[in-house]
Amino acid sequence: MQHLNAKRWDEAREAITTLREHDVRQAYRRLQIMGVHGQIGAAQLLRTWSLRNYLRRWEGHLQAEAKRGETMIDDAEREHAAKVEQPPSPEPDAARTDTQGQENGPV
Repeated sequence: MQHLNAKRWDEAREAITTLREHDVRQAYRRLQIMGVHGQIGAAQLLRTWSLRNYLRRWEGHLQAEAKRGETMIDDAEREHAAKVEQPPSPEPDAARTDTQGQENGPV
């Protein structure tokens, strides 16, 4: 009878050991999965941070381009205003004589 109880005892101990090993493996797998989820979260945060930095740099670049464009427009308007305000330059006398002579033809 004692032999039967010892056999059951050993079977129960093996079952408990197997269950513990299974639980340990499951716990380890869950920890691995949690670690992977943590890495995914970190990657998402890093991507968000990278995108924010990229957007800041892009926004700065676009603002610089807009400022450069506005400066070019202002310069062009100033140049145009300066040209419009200048009186027409008089023609040189020699050129006027030549054209008058050609218009009248030979005498």
